[in-house]
Amino acid sequence: MMKQRLCIILVICLILANIMTAYAHSGRTDSNGGHKDNKNASGLGYYHYHCGGHPAHLHEEGICQYDPIDTIALLSYPETLVVGESESFNYNIISVKNNGGTVRSSNEDIISVKANNKLVAIKEGTATITINSYNNKSSFSITVVSIAAESLILSEKSIRLKLGESEKIDVDIKPVNTTDKSIKWESSDLNVATVSSGLIKSVGTGKATISATTSNNITKTIEISVYEEVKVEETEKIIETGNSIEETEKIIEYSNSIDETDELLNSEKDNSDNSSIGDNVGIYAIITVILLFILLKYKKVL
Repeated sequence: MMKQRLCIILVICLILANIMTAYAHSGRTDSNGGHKDNKNASGLGYYHYHCGGHPAHLHEEGICQYDPIDTIALLSYPETLVVGESESFNYNIISVKNNGGTVRSSNEDIISVKANNKLVAIKEGTATITINSYNNKSSFSITVVSIAAESLILSEKSIRLKLGESEKIDVDIKPVNTTDKSIKWESSDLNVATVSSGLIKSVGTGKATISATTSNNITKTIEISVYEEVKVEETEKIIETGNSIEETEKIIEYSNSIDETDELLNSEKDNSDNSSIGDNVGIYAIITVILLFILLKYKKVL
């Protein structure tokens, strides 16, 4: 009789336990190990989990508190980048979910994250790169710097241009990996010469100074002289500066008078030569007469 009573009590306890379980979990268990709890008997809400046979619990942000914590290993990453540079980094994740993780930048204006974990430096500053796995995260910081210009060399120091001509100036900035290679061009007199992106255009006669300045205020200058071309039709020659057209005409007239003078002198020289020959003939005749007179007188004496 005692054994029968114990068996009856045990059966009753099992029945009561099943009834309580059914009351607490009024829905089916899904593939994630979760249960509907329409009556909120667990006090955790209308849905909770029993992953791996653990007590009823929730998955905050989709993470089970009883899952092993992921391991994130940073294999290689840059600590410093120069503005404009890009570099990839490598990491490895060991996770029960094996989802590969995601990568985020704390400031995309400083460091931008591209495909295949490529990091691009946008501007100076510091940004934090974070790798998020299923239930863990790891991060590192990168500082972005810029390289300033140390020297500026222009292809010319002075230029002489004819009015209307142009010339392009070449620029050499050191070091070659200078971050900001922009140049500010200015002209001291826009009525003489203008400049844009190193191209100098002459617009008026005179002199001007062209200046080139880097972003960190290194400045070099070029002296510009602009002249106007003057054509003289009479001589088919070009006078760049100095004589006016009136002065040129005087020079031409003076040149012509010199030619006329040369002709006159040559003519007088010819006349002078002819006159001297006639004078010599007369002298020879007189001498001959005197000699004949002396000879005749000498014969009479004999």
